[in-house]
Amino acid sequence: MNFRNYPMGPFALWSAGFVLLLNACVPSDRQPPIIEVTVNGNPGEEHTVAAGASWNLVVDATDDTGLSQVRIDIHSAEGHDHGDGTGAPTGWVAYSGTWEVLEIVDLTGTESQTTQTFAIPFDVRGHWDLVVTVVDEAGNEATPVVIALDVENDIIPEVHFSSVAGVDPATWTGEPVWPVGSWVDLEGQITDPSGLASVELHLHDAAGNLLWDWNVAVQGATVHVLQDVSIPLPFGYQGEVMLHVTAEDVFGYVCETGFHAEVE
Repeated sequence: MNFRNYPMGPFALWSAGFVLLLNACVPSDRQPPIIEVTVNGNPGEEHTVAAGASWNLVVDATDDTGLSQVRIDIHSAEGHDHGDGTGAPTGWVAYSGTWEVLEIVDLTGTESQTTQTFAIPFDVRGHWDLVVTVVDEAGNEATPVVIALDVENDIIPEVHFSSVAGVDPATWTGEPVWPVGSWVDLEGQITDPSGLASVELHLHDAAGNLLWDWNVAVQGATVHVLQDVSIPLPFGYQGEVMLHVTAEDVFGYVCETGFHAEVE
């Protein structure tokens, strides 16, 4: 049998070129980076830190071809989670203050260690999320590491509600619902080791209009018990309301916290 060499036709040439182009477009690196995160030298998914203090974060990252960036995001855990149950805890938490961090650090090589020190504002209290992600040069993203930061605060006053409308807020699984025109009884206490100066409660509607307010001069007491405090809800209003609590101590340190509720 005789074999002859026939010249490649236009379609065959186009097909061969397309295959080469397709292979060139397929990324050769599909392996995401691997990361390990420690807070103050300790691994784990939850850490307790103190307001007004500093803490250390160390991110160790490795990749088979080359690292690009590490992203560090700190934000309040209030009102959301991260899809795996990590995030806002069940029940009401007396969040106070604002603390948000977003830092992006460029990386090089296949191994890298990033060390950062963060100072926590003195007026922060509650649960915060630390989310760390790393991307390599090919755009592959590591599985984010989500760490819960429980911020304790011995500087500002502390607000605790033991009962709101007859329900312990620690058992809430969402926003409480109050009937239109009802009275909402509040029980609890506000404490401060240095001594309280004043306590104020304000109820606003969704547009920010004041519906009710209450205040008391505490005059240096370290504990103020909330008793005989009832919120009259207007008969003509349905929708979201926000209870704001402001407590100030004798040195001028302020705690501002509160929660949302639905009136229907």
